[in-house]
Amino acid sequence: MLSNKVTFVWEAPQEAVFRKLKKILSSDPVLMIFDPRKEITVTTDASSYGLGATICQKQADGRRSVIAYASRTLSPTESRYAQIEKEALAVVWGCEKFRDYLTGMHFKIETDHKPLIPIFSKKNLDDLSPRLQRIKLRMMKFSYTYSRKVIVRRRCIVKKPSESSLQKRRIGSRN
Repeated sequence: MLSNKVTFVWEAPQEAVFRKLKKILSSDPVLMIFDPRKEITVTTDASSYGLGATICQKQADGRRSVIAYASRTLSPTESRYAQIEKEALAVVWGCEKFRDYLTGMHFKIETDHKPLIPIFSKKNLDDLSPRLQRIKLRMMKFSYTYSRKVIVRRRCIVKKPSESSLQKRRIGSRN
């Protein structure tokens, strides 16, 4: 899926797991309705192959409830960015993805990448690389507080299958 050279295979086992995961992630205890009166937190992360973001709100009992998830793969060009640029891209992409919730609201951004704190907090644009300047300019439309948090997460291990292990099939064929 991450390369044009690999044949994409989607069969009954993959479909069953996908439907089960979709049901779990969209169930009531997992996703909540957005309330503009509650504290908003956007959590972002980047890996060598993709970006991820969540928007959460603090409930009355102190726990966080997820409002929405978002993720995408990096383009071939983006995958060659330095890690700090990928993390910054994850922040701006996540905020832009959730802009309907965030516009006009003050919110908190959390990431596990400590070097981003001065970039989004106090560094002048002149002190940044051109790519980071553009990313920071895109963030100027938002009102946010940036903080670092060690994010405990499970990373998916992406194993690139070998060509010989794939069955080549046309989509819609029955064999």
